[in-house]
Formats: sequence, C-alpha cells, structure tokens
Amino acid sequence: MPTSPFASVSLLKGSLLAIDTSNALNNAYVPFQYNPYEVSRTLTPQVYTKSVPSEVRFIGAPTQSISLTAYLTTIEEMDAGTEIPIIGIYPELANLENIIYPSADDVDAYHTAVNDEGERWAVPPKGPMVLFYWGPGRILPVNVKDISVKEDLFNTYLSPIRAEVSLKLDVVPVQDGNETQYSLQLVNLAAQQALAAVAMAKVGLSAMMDIVSAI
Repeated sequence: MPTSPFASVSLLKGSLLAIDTSNALNNAYVPFQYNPYEVSRTLTPQVYTKSVPSEVRFIGAPTQSISLTAYLTTIEEMDAGTEIPIIGIYPELANLENIIYPSADDVDAYHTAVNDEGERWAVPPKGPMVLFYWGPGRILPVNVKDISVKEDLFNTYLSPIRAEVSLKLDVVPVQDGNETQYSLQLVNLAAQQALAAVAMAKVGLSAMMDIVSAI
C-alpha cells in the first residue's frame, strides 16, 4: 500500500488565544481538538458614504465575520484509559467559555465599585485580546460574538463527553484595534495583496489588459 505524502506532516490545529494584558495568569490557549470541517467568512466593504455614486472610496479594510463548528469528546481518552469520568469535557468547555467570562475577582470588584461609587463611575472589567489562529497565513484579532454549545452525549455521572461548539467571531476592524491588533491587521492586509499578486501572475496580466482595452 503506497504511503501518503502527508503521513509525516504534523497537523496544525486551529485555535483561539486569549491574552490578558493585565494578568498573564488569565491567558488562555484553546486548541480545537479536531479541526472544523468548514470555516465560513463574510466580508462587508467599509465604504465612505459621502463620496459621489460614480466612485467608491474605502475607509478601511472590510469588516469580516467568521463562523465555525468545533467538536469536543473524551472518546479517545476513554479508549486509552486516561479519562476522568466525573469531569468529562467540562475542563475543555470551561477553558473555551472562560474567554468571554470575567474573573470572579473582577466581577466582585466591579459590583463593589457600582455599590460604592455608582454605575456611572464604575469601570467594567476589561476582556482579553483574542486571536483566531488558522495556520500561519491567518492569524486574526477577533471579538467572540457568540458561543453555542450542544452537548449530545453524557456518561453515568451526567458529565458531557461529547459536544458540538459553534463559534461566531468578528474580526477587529483595522481602525478599531489596539497597537498589536493594528499591526496584525496591517500584516494580514499586506499578505492579502501579495497573494492577489500571485493570482494575477497565474492568470496573466495580458488577459486583463485585453479585457480593459476592449471596454
């Protein structure tokens, strides 16, 4: 039986990385146990609305939303005899969901400030900076818009041992990001233009010029 050319290639795992700039202990790395089969992206151009109808002006890169479904299970651990039955996939779910949870200390401090100083002056806790990693060609700063969890298999402790997790992410617009997010988006924009140039080289510039000259 012939050997697959990819047999020795290490499979990269997509992931989310949450970076808490105020407390490194709150950082989180959430690799997808199994890479999603599909990643859906929607891009909406940011058009300068005061320009004349005959021309289009952009105020920035398009806004982008990303949807994907990841899967969690303890089946492999059960087969290997390393599963801890009483907790199932609770740790993996908690690690993912913590990205959109403030810490208990932050919640307590905020509500104390609301009671002592009033809601107008109390400062809500700051969330982490989240990066979506889908290979070296796509590292994007995102805001988590929605996490939907469907737990569909449980053990005798009623702990979930299999779940389907749907994620909706909004890529942080270039003009709205902090310094790190802005730098990442400029890198992504430059990469986008370089890849477009590769596509143009494939189809041939002369083909485009023939079409343009015929207009």
